Amino acid sequence: MSFDDLRSDIAAEIASLDIVMREIEELQHDISQDAGVSNRNRAAAISFLFQMYNGLELVMKRICKFFSVSIPVGDSSHQELPLLFTEGKQSSETLLPILIFSDSVSDMTKFRRLRHVIAHGYSDRFDD
Repeated sequence: MSFDDLRSDIAAEIASLDIVMREIEELQHDISQDAGVSNRNRAAAISFLFQMYNGLELVMKRICKFFSVSIPVGDSSHQELPLLFTEGKQSSETLLPILIFSDSVSDMTKFRRLRHVIAHGYSDRFDD
């Protein structure tokens, strides 16, 4: 994979993430017009959040591939992958760029946990 291929792949992911962000903004607008949040809107929001996290992971995986760094596998792979790009958590063997700074580690952890709950739950289990 060339650098141009990597840049093109990441640009495509960012374009997809941009579409998801616009959908989230439209959904927020729609919800603000309603008296409450319907299960359908809740399911849409959950789906969009899941897509956002997966898109971020795809970017990290593409960068790993470019730098010939093994992508974590197994039960803890979703925990380990962001650490490869986290300030102060990186291994000395990798030369990956820092994408997650120390002040946002907590937010990324919450986002990853939410992704896990979404992947293993139903929309009606999420409260307003």
